[in-house]
Amino acid sequence: QEEKPPEEEISKEPPVFSSHVDIERANKIPDRILLGETERGARKVYWEFGHRDLNNRHMLVFGTSGMGKTYAIQCLLCELAKAGQNALVLDYTNGFLPKHLEQHTKDFLNPKQHIVRNNPLPISPFKLQSQLIDEGVEIAETSTTAAKRIASTFKKLYGTIGDQQYPILIDAVNAGIEMYGDKLTLEQFQSMLESFVDDGVHDRSRVLSTLSKLKPFILEKPFSSDADGIGWNELFSDPKSRCHVFQFAGIDPTSSQLVIEFVLWDLNAFVRGTGDKSLPKVVVLDEVQNLDLSEGAPVAKYLTEGRKFGLSLVLATQTMENLKGEKLSRLFQAGHKLFFRPAENEFQEHAKLMQGSVGGTVQEWIEKLSSLKKTECYSLGPSLNSATGVLEQVAMKIKITALESRELHE
Repeated sequence: QEEKPPEEEISKEPPVFSSHVDIERANKIPDRILLGETERGARKVYWEFGHRDLNNRHMLVFGTSGMGKTYAIQCLLCELAKAGQNALVLDYTNGFLPKHLEQHTKDFLNPKQHIVRNNPLPISPFKLQSQLIDEGVEIAETSTTAAKRIASTFKKLYGTIGDQQYPILIDAVNAGIEMYGDKLTLEQFQSMLESFVDDGVHDRSRVLSTLSKLKPFILEKPFSSDADGIGWNELFSDPKSRCHVFQFAGIDPTSSQLVIEFVLWDLNAFVRGTGDKSLPKVVVLDEVQNLDLSEGAPVAKYLTEGRKFGLSLVLATQTMENLKGEKLSRLFQAGHKLFFRPAENEFQEHAKLMQGSVGGTVQEWIEKLSSLKKTECYSLGPSLNSATGVLEQVAMKIKITALESRELHE
């Protein structure tokens, strides 16, 4: 987590964009995104990104480290950019630092790195959201409902925050929003907690333990006090940098994951107000198993409701250790999946997923997955039948087309 990109390759400014862009022209839905070719190049395989019958525009990428997941994502981002589609990468694994990106990627995307440690994000983690209660009917959060949601975010990602600290967090957020509105800062939130220490209402030791547990996150100062907003439209329509990377290098993993959750909440509030399914917004999340995947969390909302607002997730994970039951089922809602060679101890789980999706036996899929080489994977998703024009769910072994073979500089 201490790696830092070269000075010449990082943005010196906070990720706020003010340049005028023609949003309608900058973002047109790409028709189909080339993934790779089947064995011996007999057939090209695509992510049918723009097809009207696609259930959603989410991609899920499985596979162990070093087998080509990040390379495949770079290929996807370049193909999307070729069609005029921007993307945001939330990188807390250092996988998208400049030194880890292919030269073709850097040349074509001109990715802009925003180092959160150097330039805090101009958002408030306490921004009020709206809740969809029926088709076309939404209700705004109150300070109390917002407090429960935000306290739950802290509790789920901080394993050391328990049931005794949870109501204290709710009270502090609620009181803070009542006093400062949803422009409440982390510093003001900390002051609110400190005011509980000797207020005669809250248990002193529990308040102090809550403060102690949140201190590392608050000290990171990941958000600027002048939270004017990121400028989502401009970011997703920037014609000069087709990929923006929010880089969390140097920030501890738990704090990084918390910031990502709040960034996703901020984006959620934006798209619910202005989102358009005809203007996609692609967000890349690596090691997604470490984020909050519970019902009601941003990733879950994006997976189930994202298409109507134009959201498209590219999710990657190298382990299924934390992906059991409803978490795995939720991720599996992604319309297209790529299965690279899994870790040695996870062949069985991956094979069961393939068997459940396309048939065969578990042993057959273990053998197929174990034979995969670097940049080879099984593509599982809707494929266009050129004769009928209909999407058909198929699994095909493919080799990811190399960046240098993608005609990115036409």
